[in-house]
Amino acid sequence: MNSDNLRMLVGFAIIMVILILWQLLLPSRTRTTPLRAPAPVESLIVQSQPQTPVLTTPTEPEYQYPETSFTLSNRFLEVTISSRSAAINSCYLKNYRVQLIPEGQTILDIKELAQFRLSGYQTTDTSITLQYHTAPGRLTLTWLIGDDYTLQLLLDPESTLNRITFDARGGIATTEANLKEDLANFHFYARTSGKVHQIAALNLRRKPFSAVADWAGLKSKYFFAALVNQTGIDSCRAEALPDGRIGMQVIHTISGNPARYLIYLGPIEYNRLRRFGLGFENVVSLGWLKPVALAILFILRLFYQLVRNWGGAIVLFSLVMKLIFYPLTRTQTRQMRQLQLLQPKLEELKKKYKDDPQQLNQETMRLYQLYRVNPLSGCLPLLVQMPVFFALYAVLRNFIELRGAGFILWLKDLSQPDTLFGHIPRGVPLVGGFALGLLPILMGVSFIAQNLLTATDKKNWALTVIFPIFITAIFLNLSSGLQLYWFIYNILSIGESLIATKGGSLWQKIRKAPNPGGELNPAIQADAQFAPEVPVSEEEHIARVIEELISRIGIRARVEVNRTDEGYLANIKTKRASAILIGRRGATLKALQHLVRTIVRRRFPEIAPITVDVAGYLQRRDNFLRKKALAVAKIVTETRREMALDFLSEKEMAVVQDALVTMPQVRVYAVGTGSRRNVIIAPQETMPPTGTKG
Repeated sequence: MNSDNLRMLVGFAIIMVILILWQLLLPSRTRTTPLRAPAPVESLIVQSQPQTPVLTTPTEPEYQYPETSFTLSNRFLEVTISSRSAAINSCYLKNYRVQLIPEGQTILDIKELAQFRLSGYQTTDTSITLQYHTAPGRLTLTWLIGDDYTLQLLLDPESTLNRITFDARGGIATTEANLKEDLANFHFYARTSGKVHQIAALNLRRKPFSAVADWAGLKSKYFFAALVNQTGIDSCRAEALPDGRIGMQVIHTISGNPARYLIYLGPIEYNRLRRFGLGFENVVSLGWLKPVALAILFILRLFYQLVRNWGGAIVLFSLVMKLIFYPLTRTQTRQMRQLQLLQPKLEELKKKYKDDPQQLNQETMRLYQLYRVNPLSGCLPLLVQMPVFFALYAVLRNFIELRGAGFILWLKDLSQPDTLFGHIPRGVPLVGGFALGLLPILMGVSFIAQNLLTATDKKNWALTVIFPIFITAIFLNLSSGLQLYWFIYNILSIGESLIATKGGSLWQKIRKAPNPGGELNPAIQADAQFAPEVPVSEEEHIARVIEELISRIGIRARVEVNRTDEGYLANIKTKRASAILIGRRGATLKALQHLVRTIVRRRFPEIAPITVDVAGYLQRRDNFLRKKALAVAKIVTETRREMALDFLSEKEMAVVQDALVTMPQVRVYAVGTGSRRNVIIAPQETMPPTGTKG
């Protein structure tokens, strides 16, 4: 087993272990129905003029302790406050159509107010003031709504109430259709001594968290709820709920003094959270590649401003990434091509030094140095791209702007996997229950196509086909935004590979022809120094030399080189310029052939003979010589007299001899040598002159 196959088997084993652990560690997916928008709340608010608010007393009997609901609203939020414990029992995010409070639950209840009734309230467009009778004294509480996703709570205690407890043990609601992924992103956050702590539900299940903090908050995949006090929080406690969510409780000592709290209830947007200056931005899960992720976030937003479509922005981002990494991927493509072309020579070295590993290593390194090949440099582009890919994965996985953002046709939500074909049956090992869509399938097909173009060993199915299938299986459950990026990147890579390998007549036509009289191709210049810049096969080098030489006289044509029993046959594919390249009786073609042999042998001294042809001229010439030889031989047989043919080369004379092999009554001999070789067809009984070649 060679090293490539061994590495592939190890890679497959690692991937399978990751998939198995993924299945075991993450909670199973359960179906959930999307939360409906809250019904209009019947409010008992008595509106007053903002400049002269009026204190109002509930009309219900005091002993019934009825619940009264109050609503605060702006263009982002609609929050409902309950008179019972001054709790928030509804928080609807208008831009995202999300209810942040679980059905039947409340958050930020003030437990100490549960035993007291509401004695009065007053409202304005942006505030609600509630007054409670305590024993003894009273507590005045004011909710203020900002112009974004924030609320402020002002407490003015006129009693012996020493502390208040904010109860959010009901947690915030799940909001995504993919419940498994949403719950996997639930975390509790608290900042203590300037450091932000992140605790997952799994860790809280083992041990609840309790500490003195500046602020505390709850996070789902896309949304965040936090409570901040200017002087800090005396105690905050978080615990895992049975369904996988997280609840918290915050205690603050007031000692009869006024207090002010800031409450954030909104989306996880990095720039918005950063503006608070409290470390809220740390809840954005950008991973250890945060600077790269922030740069990607900036570029995506910039492209969105241009095309007003997040799918289009991802396509443009893929194009930019391909342009940025083009020098590196070009190096990778060249190195893979170089290693592929060196494989026959490496195999020869392995056979020659199979019993001497040390000498084999020395000769191998000498070969790499001769052709300036670094077998590890092909890995450099992959290593450089991996941080960008992981950062992009973090951005697209947590990028709330992609939530509900469609692209084209069936791609309605780029934050979710493509589920055009539903889900894989749960009974299928490893990938059971995974999403199944067209986009990841196209991504996998493009991956295989790219491998077929660039693989050094196309017979290695493990690398060419099976590995892309494994990668596709991993991508099935990732966001369609990430699938779109990888698919577009693969398509661009295929185009790059086709260009890099000078693929086809179209590329030959669009290539810019060099100006006659200009400098020679660097690859040919390098031949004179026996140190080629790029290792190429003998066939490819022959074609390159011929293309460069004929371009000196303004001719562009494709050259096809094939190996024959006699050596190499290079056929110049052109009809329009064939007369120029052939010359009188093939003189120009012979000169070109001599020049090509001279140049090529500088790099490959022991190369087999090279024959240069133009549009099948040599075959036509051979057929002509055969017909002419047979006709002349017939005349010689009838007249019993010798006849001379034109001056022919040694090879052409061999064609004549081969054509007459079935006519024993004549024979062929030559008078003279080289270009002055005169070929004679004579009757068999005639003796050739002295010094002739028969």
